[in-house]
Amino acid sequence: MTIDGQVVLQCQALSKSYEQGTDTISVLSNISLDVCSGEKIAIIGASGSGKTTLLNLLGGLDDPTSGSVAVMDADMSPMGESSRARWRNQHLGFVYQFHHLLGEFTALENVAMPLLIGKVAVAEAKARAQAILSQVGLEHRCHHKPSELSGGERQRVAIARALVAKPACVLMDEPTGNLDPETAKTILDLLLQLNTDLGISFVVVTHEHHVAVQMDKVLSLEQETLIDVTEDLVARSSVNSQSETTAVPVQGS
Repeated sequence: MTIDGQVVLQCQALSKSYEQGTDTISVLSNISLDVCSGEKIAIIGASGSGKTTLLNLLGGLDDPTSGSVAVMDADMSPMGESSRARWRNQHLGFVYQFHHLLGEFTALENVAMPLLIGKVAVAEAKARAQAILSQVGLEHRCHHKPSELSGGERQRVAIARALVAKPACVLMDEPTGNLDPETAKTILDLLLQLNTDLGISFVVVTHEHHVAVQMDKVLSLEQETLIDVTEDLVARSSVNSQSETTAVPVQGS
């Protein structure tokens, strides 16, 4: 996807700490990040390093201890909860490791939900939900409930729900982490194609390096801050691929 330089999501000097008794536990410190339109960014790091915390801050789901987060040039920190929720609904999408679909509703109804919350007319919401479900290859499953869908299909519905409002950026927390390798590859290929087709930015938290290297930029969360490791990770991935290609199987005696 072509990156056009417009900043759709930005954080400046972002820090987060928690009080635990008399102690202050620092999780994130002085993080600044620009996400441009159409850009794909992976965030990697050890378990417990604060990746999900950072994603929640970028999505306006949690408040920073200091610093700011702006979506489409609007600082979310001063917003009241209802205003922030409306802004989030209009400009951000979310995909998690678990699909979080509502079991009593069909795929079509689940995908239409963000639009209905945003006061879009029912007929238009359903039409747009139908269109995005077709784009993720589920036009034949629109009227099935989550319990009637496979794991990969449920994740496709979750992706469609995140995209239906045409947000500026989608935040993803381990979107392939709960899937078998073959299904995970299918979902990753779908995400890359949707990025190309729709021009929506992605910020993807993942522990899977083969997912991370498919992004435009790879940032590692280490010692409370982000470090750009794109070149190093891509180089290591290339070496590993060459090693696998040139490896000669040992013949049995």
